[in-house]
Amino acid sequence: MKTKINSLQKYRSSHITPQKLNALWWKLHSILEGENQIWQFPPDIPRLCKSLNTNQKYLSQTINQSTGLNITSFFHCYRIEAFLQKFAQGEAKLKTIEGLMTEVGFQNRSSFYKAFRLTVGTHPTELMTHISE
Repeated sequence: MKTKINSLQKYRSSHITPQKLNALWWKLHSILEGENQIWQFPPDIPRLCKSLNTNQKYLSQTINQSTGLNITSFFHCYRIEAFLQKFAQGEAKLKTIEGLMTEVGFQNRSSFYKAFRLTVGTHPTELMTHISE
């Protein structure tokens, strides 16, 4: 709970209500799922904020208080989830790790591998070994 307390202290002067934060959180998910904005690199935060009718401060606060992540880490996790969905759908049998990581918005292998290890707890090549078995 240390993170939650620090988050509350960090945003104590914020003027956005918890109800608006919650509404913004669900609207963010709706937009991301509908428009695939997460695949853009870097994410077009000003465009996303405009779509959400908010500013970057409130978007950042919403993501941080809802997930404990900053904007960059949030998008990395979202992309890793998309990678895992493609993997589960069998696309890894047809494409390389690099091909899949590029499709979900990663521009370089090192950031993908780091995000993957932090999110999943293993190296992506371990998934690929299961395909050849």
